[in-house]
Amino acid sequence: MLVGGALWLWSAGRASAGDVAFVLTSFLLVGRWLRDVGMQLRIAQQAANDLERLIEYHRALPTIADPPQARPLAVAGGGIRFERVRFHYGRHATPLFDGLSVEIAPGERVALVGHSGSGKTTFVKLLQRLHDLQGGRILIDGQDIAAATLASLREAIALVPQEPVLFHRSLAENIAYGRPDATMAEVERAARLAHADGFVARLPEGYATLVGERGVKLSGGERQR
Repeated sequence: MLVGGALWLWSAGRASAGDVAFVLTSFLLVGRWLRDVGMQLRIAQQAANDLERLIEYHRALPTIADPPQARPLAVAGGGIRFERVRFHYGRHATPLFDGLSVEIAPGERVALVGHSGSGKTTFVKLLQRLHDLQGGRILIDGQDIAAATLASLREAIALVPQEPVLFHRSLAENIAYGRPDATMAEVERAARLAHADGFVARLPEGYATLVGERGVKLSGGERQR
């Protein structure tokens, strides 16, 4: 309507070509600014919603906590034993595990094979004590993990997910994520143990190389290592 009015005034001789050009330019600029303001308002609203959820998460009490007089877990060989473990999720009437007994010797490699929903992921979650048992116990080197501090238990477990997530930081910082105070020598030793030192050495900046958001600059196998 504004543009039409300007053109009508120009055709009636009541506005010059410069006036019309000024109106059109102002209209386009103001429209773009208003779109930018609207976009920034949407971003601010989304950020406020995310911050609100973050505050709620921070205030939430953990469902799994250290028991009274919990002691740090002392891992030597790393033997694992499930003793008549019983577990079910929530209000499920049928337990996923009922009387499960498994023993894994120190240094032994074990593959969990089964159909979807058979409890492979749950087995690993219970070992990390992400859930409490309804019966039985889990031992590492003869120590009941339910009586150990959560920090010491989870520090003793290394987990490589199927889809590893890396931060847009250097390789060294990503390797040291679980232990921020690690020295460079410890970072390099961890890379050697994971067989990652070979491809790191071929990078122009070595351990200072930025991996990109979610590690996009690395291949899938390199991200996992």
